[in-house]
Amino acid sequence: MPYTIRYLGDVNVFEMRTHGKMTVEEIAAYIPECMARPEFNETTQILGIAAVDADFSDFTFEGYKEVLIPAMKEARSGAQSGLKEAILVEKDLDLGIIKLFEMLATSGPGLISRVFRNRAEAIEWLTSDD
Repeated sequence: MPYTIRYLGDVNVFEMRTHGKMTVEEIAAYIPECMARPEFNETTQILGIAAVDADFSDFTFEGYKEVLIPAMKEARSGAQSGLKEAILVEKDLDLGIIKLFEMLATSGPGLISRVFRNRAEAIEWLTSDD
């Protein structure tokens, strides 16, 4: 997979860092992958990092609507309804496409997602009661 996942136990957050060319299907797969790990619990949150070397050029509006948003809704059902996802954007060029994702994601009920440019602010939001 073109991403790496690590658990930040001190803040109960899974960090997913993208690498190289990404598809919406690959992005959609990482939340269930995090949820399948033994450290995941009902208060765990997710920090997605759009890394400098990530390539989102194949993302489409249809991919967001037909693949990614439904996968996010499914992952956030039941006990995981309060799951937040912060997205840290490391490269200016990716900010527009990631902000589009944020707009689409937060337009649906039960999806809590926010884009950040600062890691500390992203983790602070993830671990807050907001």
